[in-house]
Amino acid sequence: VFRGDYQSTRKLDLRDATSEAHQIALMLKIKLSSGVALKKGITFKTIANEIVQFYLKRSKPIDTYYISLIKNHLLPYFGEQEIASINDRSVRLFWNKYCETHDAPGKSLANSIHIVLRRILLEAKEQALISSIPDMSNKVETKNIIKGECWEPNQIKTIFDKLTKWQSLSPTNTDRVIFNLYCRFLYLTGIRTGNEALGVRWDDLKTEKDYYLKVRKGKMEGTIKEGREMIISRSGQESKVIIEVMSPLAKIQGFEKISEAKAKAPSQCLFELKRPAEIWRSFADEMEVEGTLYWFRHTYITNEILRGEPLAHIAAQVGNSVKMIERHYSHATMRRIRTAELDRNKKDK
Repeated sequence: VFRGDYQSTRKLDLRDATSEAHQIALMLKIKLSSGVALKKGITFKTIANEIVQFYLKRSKPIDTYYISLIKNHLLPYFGEQEIASINDRSVRLFWNKYCETHDAPGKSLANSIHIVLRRILLEAKEQALISSIPDMSNKVETKNIIKGECWEPNQIKTIFDKLTKWQSLSPTNTDRVIFNLYCRFLYLTGIRTGNEALGVRWDDLKTEKDYYLKVRKGKMEGTIKEGREMIISRSGQESKVIIEVMSPLAKIQGFEKISEAKAKAPSQCLFELKRPAEIWRSFADEMEVEGTLYWFRHTYITNEILRGEPLAHIAAQVGNSVKMIERHYSHATMRRIRTAELDRNKKDK
């Protein structure tokens, strides 16, 4: 021990060496308690890339989204900074910079970014690069997003006009053609974007009595609702989904008709798309469109309520409970009641 004191402090006197050794130990302890790393030169990017590999290996549905947050938001700002320098102020400055070029984030986005950032810093802590993780609370003022957000009919028309224009800008890009059809599919059925919609196969299309879709994947998987059926064409009506979505999809995949696709490729998915949420963000940014892919579902449910469809029928169709629809779509129910009241008043006059 004495030899270590002498060598580390380069003091000849034992008491001086011991005193300075204690001071060094205290200084290191203070640095560690403040989140300062003992190792130098390790960048945020180095640890973030390790977490990207972790997410790729784990491969949960949410992991693709987490990777996009790292690449699109965290790395551009924190990438070349030393992991040791990330503290409470750094997180606040990150959000300040974000709000200079974006609207205030929704609570969900802010929480997701904090989850990923905390995961990266936790990895740094486990590698003894830092000793504490910054507080993520109260770093940004989030906007309130009303559940059940939807588009009005004129907005829907504008969106599909812009989708068609955006598609025409890259006429050889098949993904854009399929994505346009994917958006129409969401709008006309109310199906959930992501695994639920992407998991639909040609064999899931049932035509015994009317047109139905068998939903096998998504949030219903592993629950009593797995395998629920969605009506996509009412009796006596020509189905827009068949005409505007499935027939074009069959031709894109090399089939003359839907029946041929069902017979020759029953297990093939309708939509062979990777990361539709990222495609939407690219389209929305480029064409200045508000909202997310989930708004198509909200719009479908809202329109069904406004048409006077029973809530029980809507709930069964979209895989939700009546209670959930009553809670999150009360604005549509009240709008339908007001419209009906106005119509009655007009007739009375």
